[in-house]
Amino acid sequence: MIGILAHERRPKPKGPIATDGEALELYRTFVSYTGRYELAGDTVTHHVDISWNEVWTGTDLVRRLKLDGERLTLSTLSGTGSTDSRQGVSVLVWERET
Repeated sequence: MIGILAHERRPKPKGPIATDGEALELYRTFVSYTGRYELAGDTVTHHVDISWNEVWTGTDLVRRLKLDGERLTLSTLSGTGSTDSRQGVSVLVWERET
């Protein structure tokens, strides 16, 4: 699987090479990783092969899974956020369009 998430108002650098400040903001507004996954009951475990954040590479990310009709919801376990130190749960919802 591959997951790529970008903030809807992700900033665009002013020039062809981002400044240090622009690069930091780009990092904070983007998440991506890829790898195999396993389903078990109401959880999915992503075995991360490569990631935007090397801390995740080689680890397992466990998500709660809920499938309701055409809607798939994945929730992180409670913990520290990927781009800051706040505690919480991240929730992603996909809905199939017909």
